Amino acid sequence: MMDLNVLQVLGRGEFKSFGVQNKDIRKYLVNVTSSAMSRILKRLALHGLIERKAGSFKYFITKLGTSVITAGLYVRNQVIIPALA
Repeated sequence: MMDLNVLQVLGRGEFKSFGVQNKDIRKYLVNVTSSAMSRILKRLALHGLIERKAGSFKYFITKLGTSVITAGLYVRNQVIIPALA
């Protein structure tokens, strides 16, 4: 469930141009520790959804990440949730 919330925050688009840091996402997710968020960001980077800028703590969403996050949230909100109702 925590990963879904992270993807929803990344999908908001406000981090698209300037990147995102661990602390930026944790502003929106109050129950997530810094170490847990670091593991989530590392996992997203290993899958190629985000990439870390060398020499900084900022992550940027890749083209693949944008596509996957958009498609995943669309399927969840437009297909799965209405089918449950």
